[in-house]
This record gives sequence, structure tokens and C-alpha cells, in this order.
Amino acid sequence: MARASREVLRALPLFSNVKAEWLDALIRDASLLNFACFAKLFDESDQAAVLHAVIEGEVELFNRQGEDEATLQIIHPRETFCLPAVIRNQNYRQSARTLTPSRILTIPANIIRDLYDRDGSFARGIATALAAGYSHTMEALKDLKLHRSDERLANWILQTHQAQGGNGQITLKYPKRTLASELGMTPENLSRSLAGFAKHGIAIKGRVMFISDPGALRKWVLCHEPRPEDS
Repeated sequence: MARASREVLRALPLFSNVKAEWLDALIRDASLLNFACFAKLFDESDQAAVLHAVIEGEVELFNRQGEDEATLQIIHPRETFCLPAVIRNQNYRQSARTLTPSRILTIPANIIRDLYDRDGSFARGIATALAAGYSHTMEALKDLKLHRSDERLANWILQTHQAQGGNGQITLKYPKRTLASELGMTPENLSRSLAGFAKHGIAIKGRVMFISDPGALRKWVLCHEPRPEDS
């Protein structure tokens, strides 16, 4: 890998504090790969042979049962995924595919486990990443248990609007059906909720969502938050 790839590794939170000599070993064994949209990365139950990190693009983690699929998480740039399976030398618990043209960094799992055993700062980074993953899972579970689907959508709009600069619009980087699955909704329910949000200043054309009055949507969300006596 070229020197630029050292910068790529340092930009990933998991590797930001790895010692220089170990970083050199990672660079020797890592691969930076380009994938087209909707390319399969691995299937559920495959052996976790490498650790993946998204450098550019978006990756969907999902499970399939028969003809039904459910989106579990969308992975964004600078994030690694399926770390527990790599550390424990297990099979993946979900399938993965790209949602956009993507650049993915892969590092052999045995190199990651060896570094975990030898470098205390990296082990702390692993613990931090696993804790963040646990927190994400708990927040997603709370949303499913405590909020209606339209409330989950409203929160997603507000959070994504802020993450994309808060300039009055959101670019959907993947199909609306994937967003619906991520939020635990059907595509039809998503469409109805978006139509209902028109009165709060939400409009959508293709994959661009326009938010004319974020304050109105935020006020609607706050009105629907459970009060302490309702908990």
C-alpha cells in the first residue's frame, strides 16, 4: 500500500493510537478495494476472515429469512464493522453489501487478533469500538420499543439533516426501501409518513429531501416524546 494508505488507517478511530511499528505491519497486509453499488461483501455464516472498514461509500448489514430481508445497520465512512466476529474468530452474524460505489479497507483477521494480544492501546481501541457498537444497538432497540415508526423517521430526518450540514436538504444515499427497512417500516408506511410530514415542511423529489422548517418537525418530535410519568 502507498503512504496515503497510512493516512487512511490513521483516520480510522480504531487505528488512531496504534504504534508505528504495528501500523507498518497492518499496511503490509491490508488491501484497499473498490466495489460497485450493491456488491456482496460476505454472507451470514461466512467465516470472518478479514476486518472491513468503509473508506468511501455506504455498506448495508442485513439478515435474510426466506424471501424477506431486514436492514440491521448502515455503515458509513471511517467505520469498521463486524468486529466481534473477527476478534472471537467466529462466523459473521449478518450479510453485507455496498449501497453505493465504495472503497473498503480489509485487514486479515489473524493480524487484528495478534495486534489485539500485543498492543494495549489497540486493545483499548477495540473495547471502545465494541462499547460504541453496544450503545448503537441499545439506542436502536429503544427506538423500536418506545417510538412509533413516524417518530423514528422524524428523528432520522433531524439527525441526518444536521449530519449533512443543516442546509435545508438531505441527500438519500441509498434507496428509500432500504431506509424503510433500517427504520423498521414498510416502504408503504414510509411513503405515508413522508406525505404526512408535508405539513411540517418536508418534501421529497427522487433522493433529495427538502426540510423548509426543521423547527416545526423538532417541535412535533418533542410533543411525542414520552413524559416521565408515561415511562
